[in-house]
Amino acid sequence: MDSKRVALIGNPNSGKTTLFNALTGSTQQTGNWPGVTVEKKSGRLLQYKEIELIDLPGTYSLGAYSEDELVAKRYLLDERPDAVIDVIDASNLKRNLYLTMLLLEMGENVVLAVNMLDAAKNRNAEVDVKMLSTLLNVPAVPTIGVRGKGMQQLADQTRENLDRKSQSFRIDYGHEIEHHLCKLERMLHRDNFCLHSQGHRFLRDQEEPHGFGRHNKVSDETVVECDDNKRALPAMPARYLAVKILENNQSVMHRLKENGLTEKQLEDIEKDREHLENIFKEDVESVMIEKRYGFIEGIVKQVVTKKRIKEGGINHKINVSDTIDMVVLNRYLAIPIFLFIMFLMFQITFTLGGLFADLFETALGSLSGLIGSGITHPLLKSFVLEGVLGGLGSILVFVPNIFLLFLVLSILEDSGYMARGAYLMDGLMRKIGLQGKSFIPMVTGFGCSVPAVMATRTLESKNDRMITMMVLNFMSCGAKLPVYVLFAGAFFPQNETLVVISLYLLGIFAAVLMAKIFSKTLFPGENTPFVLELPPYRIPTLRGVMIHMWDRGSEFLRKAGTLIFAVIILIWVLSNLPSGVAYASQESYIGQLGSLVAGIFKPLGFGTWEAATALIFGIVAKEVVVATLGTVYSTQGNLAMTVQQLWTPLAAYSFMIMTLLYTPCIATLSAIRRETRSTLWMIFSMGYSFAVAWVASFLFYQLGGLILSLVGKL
Repeated sequence: MDSKRVALIGNPNSGKTTLFNALTGSTQQTGNWPGVTVEKKSGRLLQYKEIELIDLPGTYSLGAYSEDELVAKRYLLDERPDAVIDVIDASNLKRNLYLTMLLLEMGENVVLAVNMLDAAKNRNAEVDVKMLSTLLNVPAVPTIGVRGKGMQQLADQTRENLDRKSQSFRIDYGHEIEHHLCKLERMLHRDNFCLHSQGHRFLRDQEEPHGFGRHNKVSDETVVECDDNKRALPAMPARYLAVKILENNQSVMHRLKENGLTEKQLEDIEKDREHLENIFKEDVESVMIEKRYGFIEGIVKQVVTKKRIKEGGINHKINVSDTIDMVVLNRYLAIPIFLFIMFLMFQITFTLGGLFADLFETALGSLSGLIGSGITHPLLKSFVLEGVLGGLGSILVFVPNIFLLFLVLSILEDSGYMARGAYLMDGLMRKIGLQGKSFIPMVTGFGCSVPAVMATRTLESKNDRMITMMVLNFMSCGAKLPVYVLFAGAFFPQNETLVVISLYLLGIFAAVLMAKIFSKTLFPGENTPFVLELPPYRIPTLRGVMIHMWDRGSEFLRKAGTLIFAVIILIWVLSNLPSGVAYASQESYIGQLGSLVAGIFKPLGFGTWEAATALIFGIVAKEVVVATLGTVYSTQGNLAMTVQQLWTPLAAYSFMIMTLLYTPCIATLSAIRRETRSTLWMIFSMGYSFAVAWVASFLFYQLGGLILSLVGKL
């Protein structure tokens, strides 16, 4: 069989990613969709290597409100995959089936993966998958992705369905709307709007639609071929195009105008819309959405059986997620619980990570001694000991901490708790001119700022996207963690966790403050309405958590082996030049570079060329801050002991504030430029964040010094 392409689509939190991982295993490839920064994943089915599975972004609809929706819609319309696996959450059937309706109206060859049947059962609901398949006339496979159930059946059904011709699917929109839809379908055929010949046909005007989206008698007229003078519309049913015309879909209308839609036809279409709006007293798109949900409601009533337990004559629906939310979302307990979970996360990160880090550091010391005694060439010895082991080793020692942090974050995300964080922050976000949904990219920023910037595309408002992008750098990404671990461990060993939490909270406070300022100055306007889905709590699977942890942690290792290593070599070379100077001295090129800007940081408590150099190279990648210090301090022994001797606790915390808030790394700046399509906004982000960091560090160091001076005099 020739290679086939199958698209995987579904709502966020429907278990789509779990199914994709289970179906493709280690055959996955990642990249970006052409022209956008949305991540693209694809892989070969483990069961059938000739089938390529393309993971489309999670989306509730196929509109144009976010880049995710646009990517999914454009792929389906322009690429026309051989089949589409639509993952639906059985515990939220009504919401998930809306996307299914759009896919069926589009004429896609759909296979339903009815997922999370165990979650539905926990909510005392039974879903009749066979009945659902019958009503929609598409194959439906029951699955429980987290347990790997139904994967083979889903793969088999998908392969069997590849050559199945998509059936004409119609929702009855009522007599008035159907009359106009049939009229539009005739226009599309009669006036040759360059539709591909796919055998899609339309109802005669006198034939009324009937039944439950059933496939009615159709005319024998087929869709005409394109000629060379017209730009091809995507291959899709004329019925779907007619629906989009009535809904005033701008993408379809633009294509039709390109293909010869006349002013007279535009006027007729507008009159049809006005006529319908006068009848229904609201816009046509809203009416059609209501009709779809009415259709879905009828399906749900036929396929879902809800069980109720009687206690004392009153019906009670048992819902574990609701019970948990009564505690974790309680108005008095929610924030303390959130802070406690953060404390626990960092306590695990430092306690367990510290044990592994100590072992790694001991092994590194032994390796340094062994290599030092075995290499006689002074330059090579310097490169290995001071460059590679001093610079790269000082970073790799924090790998256990970073992987543990990502492990805990993955557990929180997969369990469903992280979405509650956005819910808790919704009120605060609205007060500063954003929506709670903006907190989701901010949480993503705890891992890495680059995907966090990309995650802003899910925000509908341009103002929300811009404000969120401008403040994301203040989140403590994983690359900043080595700096925190080094200085907090060296100067505050008894309160390491609290110190790091204070930095995370300071970053959030800075983001909130600047967002408020931006919403009143650069990006004023009303914030958009927002309804956040709270997925049911789930027990994370070991495999899923490990995959997520490895995806994030391996990025750190790739950076360490490429970008960071290259910068370390550069720093080592600059530390040895010009010829004849002492290694990493102020007279070396690296020392001269740091000395040029060291004065800027003197009022902040760390006006040394070593600290200045670390911050300069930290713009390449924040991990390089520690790597630079490790390289330039390598001749003075253990890095933690060295900073203890050369720095004060006040200066150390001031330096951590600077690292937290100052200019984003090059990768983040590049992402901002791509998302905003503006070099000016990228430069603005560089400049303003540095200014905020300088002021914050200055205030802390100067006020802290004043307070300590006053306390000393008492």
